[in-house]
Amino acid sequence: MAPEDIDSCMTLGAGMPLGPVALLDFVGLDVSMAIGESLQVPVPRLLVELVEAGSLGRKTGAGFYRYD
Repeated sequence: MAPEDIDSCMTLGAGMPLGPVALLDFVGLDVSMAIGESLQVPVPRLLVELVEAGSLGRKTGAGFYRYD
């Protein structure tokens, strides 16, 4: 499922002001990954790959979304 689809479902269907994938980009994928690791929650492979590639979300201009 595309990030846009997940965010649309949660904003339109659940009334969230910001979808969960957009929230990850806003917080920072590196920060989100560190939180998951500290809670000993399995971190999705895609998240690890994005962080390793330097795509950390809004602060770098790219994450799950691109920011120009």
